[in-house]
Amino acid sequence: MTHVKNVAAFEGFVGSCTGYGDKYNPGLPKLQLDALNVLLDNARETLTSVREKRTEYDRVTNNREILFRDLPRLAASVILTLDASGAKAETLHDARRYFHLLKGKRARVKALQADTEGEVKTGPRVAQLSFASQADHFARLVQLVIASPTYTANEPELSVPGLKAMVKKLYSLNSEVATAKVALSNALIARNQVLYTTNDSIYKVGRAARKYVRAIFGPNSEQFNQVKSLVFTKPQL
Repeated sequence: MTHVKNVAAFEGFVGSCTGYGDKYNPGLPKLQLDALNVLLDNARETLTSVREKRTEYDRVTNNREILFRDLPRLAASVILTLDASGAKAETLHDARRYFHLLKGKRARVKALQADTEGEVKTGPRVAQLSFASQADHFARLVQLVIASPTYTANEPELSVPGLKAMVKKLYSLNSEVATAKVALSNALIARNQVLYTTNDSIYKVGRAARKYVRAIFGPNSEQFNQVKSLVFTKPQL
């Protein structure tokens, strides 16, 4: 909330300076009212941009969380279907290995086979897999299924077209998250520049303009008393 408070303080300061009329007439261009109003508009826009980009980032990351959450269960169903279709032992071995990697557990293949033959078990992971890794392991499993001539499934989500569509969606969501993350990062950089990190930022301009009001009207003046509580702080970025 520090960013919102700084912009609100700057808005109050600009309003006060506007009320001073011709008495507020700094020689430094960036302290003049026109420049202050432009800076205020830019600050509002950067806050809006960050809010919008963060909302979009949250949306796509939430969608990805939901889709990837049930990926091990879907993979287990694929392996069971592969087994029921009469796949070779070597194929099943490779499929269970991909399942092992997808779940991120250091378990023996025999223990993994028990997982795929019953309900998918949940428990603490010893390795936190990235979404990119999970998508890759599932894609390898699907490629193995495609190469298996005996694999058949009537369920849409377990059919080869359905599995291909799932792989495409996994990669697509990862790309969407990456794009949204860059957009949010750029919006944060722009906000920080307008509010804090440049010589024309609200933090530096606001403090300088506040000093100007004190110098012109005096430290005990009504004008300075009006703005001295409007403090501009710089958070750790």
